[in-house]
Amino acid sequence: MELHMTISKDTKFLANRLDEIIDVLRETQLFMKRFDSIINVLLETARPAGKALKVRDKVRILADSGLRPIEIARILGISVTHVNVNLHSLRKYEKLQTGKKRIKRS
Repeated sequence: MELHMTISKDTKFLANRLDEIIDVLRETQLFMKRFDSIINVLLETARPAGKALKVRDKVRILADSGLRPIEIARILGISVTHVNVNLHSLRKYEKLQTGKKRIKRS
């Protein structure tokens, strides 16, 4: 009987702890969603030289900030593929600007 009560107490403790962890995760997800929204609003309202930023410029800013493509996609509300295409074109443009030539493989 005593063993059963100990197991029951341990199970209740673990269940309560799990509920606390789930609550923290939900709060974290809510915070991330709000933070992503704030970043998106800031990017949408940024108007250097009176013009709205292009998606490619937003992707560049976020990538330069150290965000991964999946995070950028979530913030901007676009697909990861769209982000990766923009990153690829940005890298290609940078290579052209720095004079690096692509070596063809035989």
